[in-house]
Amino acid sequence: EGAVREDFEKLLRVCARYDTAFELNELFSHKVSKEQAESYLAVVALARDLGVRISIGSDAHQLDRIGQYPWVQTIVDRLGLTPDHFFHPLAG
Repeated sequence: EGAVREDFEKLLRVCARYDTAFELNELFSHKVSKEQAESYLAVVALARDLGVRISIGSDAHQLDRIGQYPWVQTIVDRLGLTPDHFFHPLAG
């Protein structure tokens, strides 16, 4: 687990350096175990702590899930993410 965290930390530091967002995607919650989802929570927290902006995505593979974010909302709430933590595309 330490090596995985180290790898993610390297990746997320590059994201922060080049202002590249990390995606928090609803589909992920349907593909992993509860333990893996908790590990993902730690990765998102690390991204937050390193100043990486977060983007969100819904499950676009099923029409009824497009625009639905219940798991993402849980992570947002658990980690105390605010609008400042999110990627906001530039207008125009």
